[in-house]
Amino acid sequence: MLKKESILIEGVEIQISYKKIKNLNLKVGIDGQVNLSVPKFIPRVTIDKFINSKLDWIKDNLDKFSESIKFSNKKLQNGEKHFVLGQEKTLKVIDKKMKHPNIFLENETNLVMEINQNVSQKTKERHLNQWYENLLIKETENYFKKWEQVLGVSKSKLIIKKMKGKWGYCDIRTKNICLNLELTKRNLEFIEYVVLHELCHLIVPNHGSDFKKLLNQHLPNWKNIKTEID
Repeated sequence: MLKKESILIEGVEIQISYKKIKNLNLKVGIDGQVNLSVPKFIPRVTIDKFINSKLDWIKDNLDKFSESIKFSNKKLQNGEKHFVLGQEKTLKVIDKKMKHPNIFLENETNLVMEINQNVSQKTKERHLNQWYENLLIKETENYFKKWEQVLGVSKSKLIIKKMKGKWGYCDIRTKNICLNLELTKRNLEFIEYVVLHELCHLIVPNHGSDFKKLLNQHLPNWKNIKTEID
């Protein structure tokens, strides 16, 4: 079993995993966890030097994570602020004795949930997540049609689920594309970028220079879009 450890540097907790790899790989997930994968026989002094060189970058990304907390961790109570396609909405929970809850947007300011108040928190979350999933499928439909036609590719299946550390994923073998459910809370410009990003992987499977050239060709401002939110 490969070794794992946790270290604390200037108040930042970093999870270190020793793996059979050649290079160090640092990542700050959208859950705020800092992970560093390192070659299993690398000297500790090299690890410390690398972390110190990246500390400002880590803290900057953790600041972005703190800002993103407003998009999650909700109790589903009246007056809460929720985000839908990048816009802040006020949640209105209306107690109604009904088998299937009714969730909808009202007057561009409210997110209304008509639901039996006797149901559990998990049930409310499940219904709201289903509403978000349906919305994301609907909003990305035209983006997929647009970019599939432009790129000359076609996905096999769209999967929506919650993921840590990534906004989307493309399975090159099956041509299935998976999008993070949390995308539904982000703005449409970013959602379109993620759709294009994953479709480009059907042409270039990695993130090398050819992949970046493809993005630059079709969405010249993709770096600005990504930097604002990722």
